[in-house]
Order: sequence, then structure tokens, then C-alpha cells
Amino acid sequence: MDLDGRNIEQHERWDAELERWRERFSFLRSGRIHMASCSQSPVADDVRRAVGNYMDSLTEKGMDWETWLGEVEAAKAEFARLINADPEEIAVAASASAAIASVAGALDFQGRRRKVVTSKLDFPTVPYVWHGFEKYGAVLDIVASAEEYEARIDDDTVIVSIAHANYETGELQDVAAIGELVRAKGALLLVDAYQSVGVEPIDVQELQIDVLVTGASKYLLGVPGIAFLYVRRDLADAWRPAVTGWMGQIDPFRFPTDGLAPAAGSRRFEIGTPPVAAAYAARAGIRIVNTIGIERIARHGRMLSETAIALADEYGLELASPRDPSRKTPLTAIRTPGMAPGDVANALLRRGIVAAPRERVLRIAPHFFSTPEELRHVFAVTAEVVQASRRL
Repeated sequence: MDLDGRNIEQHERWDAELERWRERFSFLRSGRIHMASCSQSPVADDVRRAVGNYMDSLTEKGMDWETWLGEVEAAKAEFARLINADPEEIAVAASASAAIASVAGALDFQGRRRKVVTSKLDFPTVPYVWHGFEKYGAVLDIVASAEEYEARIDDDTVIVSIAHANYETGELQDVAAIGELVRAKGALLLVDAYQSVGVEPIDVQELQIDVLVTGASKYLLGVPGIAFLYVRRDLADAWRPAVTGWMGQIDPFRFPTDGLAPAAGSRRFEIGTPPVAAAYAARAGIRIVNTIGIERIARHGRMLSETAIALADEYGLELASPRDPSRKTPLTAIRTPGMAPGDVANALLRRGIVAAPRERVLRIAPHFFSTPEELRHVFAVTAEVVQASRRL
């Protein structure tokens, strides 16, 4: 790609900035290569310090709920900024599964609209949750491909639950196009963005998303134990979730026992004690994403995708991801015939490379801190390992 003088200057500035950010990850400073952000990101110094601040508060004060809950609210605000939402439209949960269950518990499956449309592209926990609500009248319809949505979304559909990006291949679904189909039938749209938020821009207002769920441990640079739930404000205020608890009430510290008094906005979807330590980590991680800028991160990710696809071809590795970088996240999945992906990942780990295996593919998932040079080394080593197994 030819670059003019201005673009060369911008490229050089980004390279210099990238090196400064890489210095803030101890894992990268060690000389190892991290290519598993689709599963768990490496820990930035900022995140480590944030969790340390929480542990210090336990040591020094013993208990400081006002500060802790303030940090939870700050994490919500940081996430809201990333997806163009209002902080009052954000709730926290212990996991994406729990967040989706809380939404499901607010739906009425007794009337005509009882159908839940989801797909085989979704992470399995999503249909698991919806299957759980079949006992309350939900009718689950699982499509095999995105092309089937138009025929399957009908006047009986209450909600369409989709993954923004496939967890195995990184393939992106067209949220805008699916959303149009959903709204035409008067249904609701829930987007699982666990595999895309942090590397792909998502504007819940522009895309008219009703519900969005994600977690912090992947591209948001946090740790397991916290999920974020966005529910459009008018929906949140109208719904009364059945899966609830003390933190979902107007004044949780008054402990009323004479009935429910749901909080305003999405906080009514919160259940028990919030994930405080994980919220400290999440706020710090999301702040990094917001500081760099999601558009810059996405551009870098596209470049890494182009590089990975070219390297797969160069080294004779079989792609499982789309060949068009605009149709995928930075994750590039390859098939490893003759060798289990987990065995390939273990061989890479012995060479200082962290990749993310699934049953059918090896996932190579860089982030903003990753370089083309690292990708070349990873693909070269992967090809060496796979080809050696074929010779045995």
C-alpha cells in the first residue's frame, strides 16, 4: 500500500505510540507473544494497579463500600462512553449468562409473542439460557446461518438474540441489517458483543440495539467476573425482571422486605453484591481502549487481519475465518488437520506464544498492542508445528 507523506508521518507516530503502550504490559515486556485476546487479554500495568488499589483498601480500611460502589459506577460510565449509551442504561452482572437470564426473566412468554430466535453462530451459553426459559413458555428457534433470519423472524417473535462476532472464527454479523428485520416485525434485538467490543466500533444508538451484553476479560482488557448489560432506557423502565436481588432495588441499603421497588434504568437488572474487584480492573482496561480510540484500534485490527490472511496463505495453513478483513474481527482461525488445536496451542506455548484453541480451530487473536512481525513469527511457528505432525 502506497503512503503519502502525511500518512507515513501518522503511521510512524502510531508505531511509536504502540511501543509505549506495549511497555505497559508485563507479559509483552517478557518477550512472549500474546495472541489470545478472544479468550483472555494480557494484564496491563494499569489494570494490575487498579486491582491493587482495591486490595489496599481492604488492607487499610477493612471496608469501604462507598468507594467500592463508586468504582462500579465509574466502570459503567466508562463502558457507556465506549458504546454511546447513558450510564443509567448500564448494569453489571457476574457473567454474560447471568445478564441474559436477567433480561429473559423480564419477558412475557405467555402471549402470542413467545418465539426467541437465535443462531448456531452464538456462543453456546446464549441458547442454553433461552432453553432454560422454555419451561416458562419460550419457544426457541435456532437458525443455522444469517441468511435464515428473514424467513424465521415473524409476528410471533419476541426477541432476536444474535452474536455480533462468532466466537470460533471472528465472523461479523450485519447488526444493522438484522435489526431492520427485527424492527419490521415489532420484535426486540439483543446483541452479544463479547467477541467484538473493544476491537470493533459499536454505537447502540446508531444501530438501534435494544439490549447488548458483553464481558470485560477479552478485548476490554479486564478480568473474568464482570459483565456489562445495556438495556435501552424506555425498555428498562418498563420491564420488571424476575431474576433480581437487593442491588436491583431503588434503595438497596434500606433492605425493605414488603415487596419489590425496582431501581430506575438498567440497575434494576442487577442482582446481588456487585463484582467490585473485577469492576476496578474493567474500568482501567476500558479506559485504555477509550484513550487510544476504538476507531484507531479497529483500523489496526483490519491491518492485522489482512496480514494474518496473507500469512496463512503463504505458510499453507487452512483458514476457517472469512477472507475479507471487513467481515471479521482481528481473530483469525485456522484448521490444523492431523493435530488437535489444543496440542498445537500447547506446542506454541512452549515457544512463548499464547493462542486460543477451540475444538475445531486454532484462534490467533491479536489486539491493538500486536505487531505484524509478531504475527509472522506466530504463523511460521504454527506452520512448522502442524507440518511436523503430518510427517510423523
